[in-house]
Amino acid sequence: MEYVLITGITGFMGQQFIKEYMEKYKNTTVFAIIRNKGNRPAIERAELQRFKNYIEEGRLVILGGSLEECSVLDDSDKLKLLVEKVSEIWHLAGATDFEETKRENTFRCNVNGISNILALAKQFKKLHAFYHYSTSYISHKGNGLVRVPEDCLDSCSPANTNNPYEESKLLGERLVAGSGLPYVVFRPSIVMGHSQTGEAESDKMVYGALKCYFWIKQFIMKQEGKAQDKYAANRLRICANPLATKNLISVDDVVEASLRAREKGDLNLAYNLVNPEPTTVTEVCDAIFRTIGTDFFVLDPGVEKENMNKLESLIYRATSLYKPYMLQDDPAWDMSNTLKLMKKNEFHKFDFEVQCKLYKSYIQNRLLTNSSFTKKMQFVK
Repeated sequence: MEYVLITGITGFMGQQFIKEYMEKYKNTTVFAIIRNKGNRPAIERAELQRFKNYIEEGRLVILGGSLEECSVLDDSDKLKLLVEKVSEIWHLAGATDFEETKRENTFRCNVNGISNILALAKQFKKLHAFYHYSTSYISHKGNGLVRVPEDCLDSCSPANTNNPYEESKLLGERLVAGSGLPYVVFRPSIVMGHSQTGEAESDKMVYGALKCYFWIKQFIMKQEGKAQDKYAANRLRICANPLATKNLISVDDVVEASLRAREKGDLNLAYNLVNPEPTTVTEVCDAIFRTIGTDFFVLDPGVEKENMNKLESLIYRATSLYKPYMLQDDPAWDMSNTLKLMKKNEFHKFDFEVQCKLYKSYIQNRLLTNSSFTKKMQFVK
C-alpha cells in the first residue's frame, strides 16, 4: 500500500487528476488537504460528492486544513501518520486570479502556501517526489519566435510577467526548485476542458471570454427591431490580434503527461506541458462565435478604448484581464522533456470542430446550469 498527499482536488484540474489517479493506482491511499468552508468541515464540501465512493472505501481521506496557515493541518494525529507513511506529494492547489486587487491573496496562496507545504514535506520520512503545478506563462513575454527552454527558471524575471498570477507562480516554482527536495514541476499552458467529455469546471481565460461574448449576444438578441439591426450592421470591435498564437491543452492531456512523468520521468526538472500545435486568436474566436451563433463581433487590435461604444467598452472591461493574451503571441516553448513522455501525435488537436464541441459543452453544462449566471441574463431590456 502506498500513501500519497494531494492538494487542490476541488479545483478544475484537481478533480480530473484525482479521478484518473484513483482509477490507475488502486493500491494507494490518498490524503487530500481541503479547506473548511465557513462553518462546514472540509468533508461536507459539495465538490466531494463525485468522490463519495473513494471516501467510503477509505481510499480517499479528507483532511481539513489550510496551506496558508503554518500548521497546514487541523489534525495533529493525522500529521504524524503522514510524516511516517507518505511517499509522494502532488501540489495542485493555488489561486488563479489575475487581478491586481487580489495580489495579496494570490501571493498568500501561491507563494506562502507553497512555502508552508514544502516545510511540511521536509518532515516526511519516506518522501521520494514533490510534484508541483506551475504555469508555462512564467516566461510569457516574448515574440513567439524565441524558444523558451524547460530549464528557463533562472532566466525568468517577475518583470516579464503580466499579472500577479504569473509572478506568484514564478516565485513559487523557485521555492520548489530551491527546497532541496526531489521535485518535478509541470507547466501547463491554457488548460481546456476534457477532450472527450468536454467537462470544464472553469470560468477563466478562454472560458471567461466565451462567457462574456455569450452574455453580450443574449443582450443584443433581447433588443427590438432597429436596435438589433444596428449591431448586425456595425459589428462590435474586440481588442485582439487575430494572428496571435495561442497554446491550448486539454486537461486530460495534462493529467496523462503528469502520470507518465510519475512512472518514467526524471526528478529535479520541469515539463512544459504545452500543445505542439498551437492555434490562433482568430481560430479560437471563430469557434466561439460559431458556437454561440453570432456574427456581431469583429477582432480589431487597433481599436482604442476612447473610441469604443458602450457595449464595446463593456466587453473591454469584462475581458481586460486577458488583454495581454489576446494581443501577444504565446512563446514557442521547448518540449524536450515532455516529448519523452508523450509523442506529438498523442496530444489532442484544437481545430475548429474540436473547439466548437468544447464550447457547446461548456455552455450547456456550465453556463446554463449556473443559477447565478442565468439570473444575470434576466436583465431589463
